[in-house]
Amino acid sequence: MDVTTIERIAGSQFIWTICSMLLGVTALMYLKSENKEREKKLEETQKEQKRESERRYLELKEESRKREEKLMANLKSLTESQEKSVKAIEGLSQSYTGLKSDYSHLAKRVELIEEKNVLEEIPC
Repeated sequence: MDVTTIERIAGSQFIWTICSMLLGVTALMYLKSENKEREKKLEETQKEQKRESERRYLELKEESRKREEKLMANLKSLTESQEKSVKAIEGLSQSYTGLKSDYSHLAKRVELIEEKNVLEEIPC
């Protein structure tokens, strides 16, 4: 082939169209392969995040269970302590009632003694 034929072929729109189409098809194939790689990486990242999320959920669930057990043990000890306090207060109340009764008896006896003394002091 001589130079003019090559120039004519290179200058034709048909060749430029074919070259443009080949370039476009090559670019699309490259972008498609890149897209597949990105999708694969994204799926792997999502799976890893899901595994991490599930692991963290189980950790938090276990921490919550332990915290609940501690709270229940604390509640039990507080309840026992309150029961002891109630029994002590009931004992104090009974003691107070007994003292009050004793005081009433003593007050009556003092009154009787005072009346007796007053009557003995009065000459008849």
